[in-house]
Amino acid sequence: MKDSIKYALEGIGEGWRNHPNFRRQIGILMAVLAAGWWYKISGLEWVMVVLASGLVLSAEMANTAIESVVDLATKERRPEAKIAKDAGAGGVMIMSAAAAIVGIIIFLPRLMGH
Repeated sequence: MKDSIKYALEGIGEGWRNHPNFRRQIGILMAVLAAGWWYKISGLEWVMVVLASGLVLSAEMANTAIESVVDLATKERRPEAKIAKDAGAGGVMIMSAAAAIVGIIIFLPRLMGH
């Protein structure tokens, strides 16, 4: 168990050090957490924010893994490699859009003064 935690943390560190999108997503997460604290969102809203944020970061890590495996398999430009990389990026985009919708549902009424 100790090794699996170590490897997981190494993977997260890889995302932080070498993947600008991961760092951007962490920055957005920090802003959302600050907004949640500022607006005193409810417990259920916190659950939604944490789940959506965790899913976005997990999707980004999965995309990183896909890209790394594809790069290991071939350095050539191949249609199959493009499909794999594009599909991974698409998964991140879908989850990010869903998380943005969660954020809009939670924060827009507060920003509009309702």
